[in-house]
Amino acid sequence: MRKRLLPGAREHGEAFAFVRFGGPPTNNHAGHRARSAERGARPLVIFRKVCLGTRSATGSENVAIFASVAETAKLRGYETLEIFEALLTDP
Repeated sequence: MRKRLLPGAREHGEAFAFVRFGGPPTNNHAGHRARSAERGARPLVIFRKVCLGTRSATGSENVAIFASVAETAKLRGYETLEIFEALLTDP
């Protein structure tokens, strides 16, 4: 652990990002619906179990992208289906 936190180590900048950017050193989102990163990932874990995962790395990446867009839309107060419709139909 000590080696990873020394200046020059790859993780040094990541471990102390909260100092540079401000905020508490936690993985909780700030906002009106604060929840931990673990709880945020739970729907994806359930999806993976129900669907028995994806068949390729591309499939996994697509699921992650769609989930990210959906969660971002929800957190910003947009209708998720309207966002996907706009993304998939607008030129």
